[in-house]
Amino acid sequence: MKKLLILLASTLLANDPCAPLECAFLPVNRRCQTPENCLENIQMYGWFDFLYWEGIERGLEFATQNSGTLFDQDLHICEPDFDFNPAFRIGAGYHLPHDFWDLEASWTRYYTHTTDHANGGILSVWTCAAAFQGNNFLAVWQDAHANWHLHANIVDLDLKHRLCLTSSISFEPAIGLKLALFQQHYKALYENGNTALIIVGRGPQPIQFMSSSISMNNRSFNIGPSASVVTRWNIWDSFDFLGTLSGSLLASRFSVNRKESDISIFNGIKVDNIHEENTYWTLRPQAAATFGFGWSQCLCRKNSVIYYGLSASYEAQIFWKQNMLYRFIDQTNAAMIAPTQGNLFFHGLTLEGFIDF
Repeated sequence: MKKLLILLASTLLANDPCAPLECAFLPVNRRCQTPENCLENIQMYGWFDFLYWEGIERGLEFATQNSGTLFDQDLHICEPDFDFNPAFRIGAGYHLPHDFWDLEASWTRYYTHTTDHANGGILSVWTCAAAFQGNNFLAVWQDAHANWHLHANIVDLDLKHRLCLTSSISFEPAIGLKLALFQQHYKALYENGNTALIIVGRGPQPIQFMSSSISMNNRSFNIGPSASVVTRWNIWDSFDFLGTLSGSLLASRFSVNRKESDISIFNGIKVDNIHEENTYWTLRPQAAATFGFGWSQCLCRKNSVIYYGLSASYEAQIFWKQNMLYRFIDQTNAAMIAPTQGNLFFHGLTLEGFIDF
């Protein structure tokens, strides 16, 4: 079968200046079509990606703002304004000397942070329902602030098999292992609260809400099997259309903690401190897709070829239910909390340069 492929490649590219007799290729993906007698000289390849991604996580709303009146309310949900940030991915691979199999590994490093604020007629989203002696449902704040930091490290190890479906379409299925480490810190701060009257003993007494500060950490360790498929369609000369679909099922260990400090004036300064934490394992799915265009060329030498290229793609990734920050349910169930369970998204531009030598 190998001899047939090599013979076919030699026939198709008999006039290709980048196809010496010792190293003939099919026209689409030269590194995926290297014949057996060149494997001793072409073994390693590597790539570097510049990423310009936006990181988004659902469930980080920090306030409900009323721009209307008490009896004609116009409510607006406030959440952080997510930004695009530069990041990188670096990878390396090795051509195994068996029927066009490759082993490769990559590391993606992404960091983002965002801050936001709102003022006037603020209802707290994260304050404990039992804070301020159970009277925080009376609190209306004038200022709210939110701050979110995310550190993401993703490592992929893949075993790929390179196939050519036609003379212009290549196909690379792969199985592998994915490791994703996420560290998140989220802080919500509410200040300049109203003064309210509460019934205590024989009559009403004032309570002044000063501030409510909530600091939360959400760390997750995710590891599990993955599967992917890469396709390249040669559309003209050295230009290809590129597409990738992948998914994984991750065993995820979450470590979540929450610290809250509430200050009020009620017969003197009152400070309520609340601390919750939890650690547990669960399962989380993940999926990704990439679509773009690439350009590639080769530099020929006797018995060897250096293959190099550039590509530009739109890439999107989703990690389900990565936001496990604890939120209190309501005033009636003041001691009950529930994880937010928001999804984590990455999407944006991926610029790649690679070399196969």
